[in-house]
Amino acid sequence: MKSKKITSFIILCFFSCSIMAQLPNGSIAPNFILTDLNGNEHKLYNYLDLGKFVLLDFFAVWCAPCQSQAYLLESIYQNYGPNGNNSLMILGLESEDTTLDSQCTNYNGFPWGTITSYPIINDTEEVPYAYNINYYPSVYLICPDKTITEINESEIISIGDFISSNCGTSGCTDPSAINFNPGATEDDGSCQPGWTQEINIPDGWSIFSTYIQSNNMNVQANFYQKEEVIIIKNYLGQAYLAGWNFNGIGDIKFNQGYQIKTNGNCSITFEGEYMDPEYNIINLENGWNMISYLRLDPAPANLVFQELVEEGNIIIVKDGTGAAFLPDWDFNGIGNLEAGHGYQLKTNYPGTLTYLSNYEQY
Repeated sequence: MKSKKITSFIILCFFSCSIMAQLPNGSIAPNFILTDLNGNEHKLYNYLDLGKFVLLDFFAVWCAPCQSQAYLLESIYQNYGPNGNNSLMILGLESEDTTLDSQCTNYNGFPWGTITSYPIINDTEEVPYAYNINYYPSVYLICPDKTITEINESEIISIGDFISSNCGTSGCTDPSAINFNPGATEDDGSCQPGWTQEINIPDGWSIFSTYIQSNNMNVQANFYQKEEVIIIKNYLGQAYLAGWNFNGIGDIKFNQGYQIKTNGNCSITFEGEYMDPEYNIINLENGWNMISYLRLDPAPANLVFQELVEEGNIIIVKDGTGAAFLPDWDFNGIGNLEAGHGYQLKTNYPGTLTYLSNYEQY
């Protein structure tokens, strides 16, 4: 909704209004699916089902208190949003009928687009009606159990304490556990320990991979204390240059392999969720790929790649030492594929590779 009705009486009753009561605290938040200015879709209940808290900011671009509050909300978003502890989402809902998308970026010199990195939604459809919004700004905290509480500026400032007092919920509070609940404020003893994989990396060039997905797979975060590391490269040639503190790779992906050069033996440990081989397909591009090995036990390269060979979609596979599997020559110089190792693979066309489960044998 972009309601002209709201505009018509909001000027008369900015601080209090009896025309229409806002949703009372403790009500169940109406669900919605809306698209922000960047084209991203947001479904309220999806965030709540993930255990996140949600702040809904119903505002108007021309509203001076809304403009002032935007700085505060952005600060909260940096601390508790995806760049912080990732326990909270903020959605800004511009609730006026005549507002243009461009005005949600800059309104008469006020730089909304520069100040806010949290999602701004201009096409709010009927949502402000559903929440009975009758003044700006109106900010609701929605707990994972879908109950709502209207909050003021002082409560926003102390949002962490306010959440603990009003959205207290039990769950796993250990970030390393595979069932970590970012919305939990009290640990209920349900944490399930994650998997641990230690990978030994030899001196010189090699290829590694991991079957772990953790909360932080950033290359620099995982390798910055490894003085032996000189360079890490992915299959695209993007690099992490340790000596320059340059990370052109970003995050380590569990379905890819990575070339690494060191000036000595070292090891790296990953902790998190084990990515079951039978449920995680390895996508192959035409030409050279660098893939991971997701199984726990070794398996012969010629048997692992047998289906790709029968499809005529494999030219060569190489390990980190240069040993090769050459299907046209029926030659397996690699032997077994092993966990922690990565492999270069050249295909004739795009395809997929799915490993057998750990309960099956090649």
